[in-house]
Amino acid sequence: MEKIFRWLLIFFLLAGLYFSARIFWSWHYGGGSDDDIKINFSIEKGMTATQVVDQLFLEGIIADRLAFLAYLFFYGGGEKIQAGEYLIAKNLSISEVADLLKSGDVNELNITIPEGYTIRQIDELLARKGLINPGEFSTFMATTDLIAVKNLEGYLFPDTYQVVRKPFSMASLTQQMYQNFEKKISALKNDIEKSPYSLDEIIKVASLTEREAFGNDYKEKQRISGIIWKRLSQGEVLAIDATTRYEKNDWENPLTVEDFDRATPYNTRRKKGLPPTAISNPGLESIKAAIYPIDTDFYYYLHDKRGRVHFSKTLSEHNEKKCRVLGNCK
Repeated sequence: MEKIFRWLLIFFLLAGLYFSARIFWSWHYGGGSDDDIKINFSIEKGMTATQVVDQLFLEGIIADRLAFLAYLFFYGGGEKIQAGEYLIAKNLSISEVADLLKSGDVNELNITIPEGYTIRQIDELLARKGLINPGEFSTFMATTDLIAVKNLEGYLFPDTYQVVRKPFSMASLTQQMYQNFEKKISALKNDIEKSPYSLDEIIKVASLTEREAFGNDYKEKQRISGIIWKRLSQGEVLAIDATTRYEKNDWENPLTVEDFDRATPYNTRRKKGLPPTAISNPGLESIKAAIYPIDTDFYYYLHDKRGRVHFSKTLSEHNEKKCRVLGNCK
């Protein structure tokens, strides 16, 4: 019996040493991964320490729930965790993560600009994040001479950017986005120079393609840009509703007959040629599609409610599909 007791004692001592060593290592060295990429992490008011730890684990910021809870127990601080949005690297140790969450240091943030966003939508996004007052970014874009481009719509590359909350700099974010744009198209510069079109024209067509295409089908984008270039070369109106939506800054509500009756610079049902500016900030695939369009026999296209594209060669065929696919029969 004594022998069994001694073996049990040794087992528990060894197990205790193992778990103690594991927890100590996690506290000071073990992050969620070796990746130093920072991710946004939100703590809402009223969340318990356990809920925060569970979320940290799910986000891959920590690798050991037990070790983190043990750290909070031995060193205190569970009640000191502050609500807010944090920017946390995945390779931080548990002690570093805990100290950050207790400090309330929420001065850094990752901002993701989706493909196809306009300057006004970027403005709305920054305002929702509490970085600016509504309208400030749009005003800044309309008045800045920071970048030697007449109008920056289309040249602000959609991506994820790390920003400082206080003081937030619209100039710094603008420079990051434009420099990223320059970097992304650098490999395309030779083909752009060989193109019969200017960079401004290419970006405008890319912005139209970004708004007209559904999903990430590159060939679909190439076909759509091919139709746009063809209609431009033949002097036909583009008849792209997205240009009117851009002018109205309304991407959800149905457009009306009155919207298309107005002879505005962005009404491509009435005005021939490209709109005065790009109508979105396109992603790289849409830019490539504008540079490398696919030439087809199609002149028209429409999307059904599921986002599937339907191409047509003639206006009568297009109208028939509008009636059959969309129920828009006249």
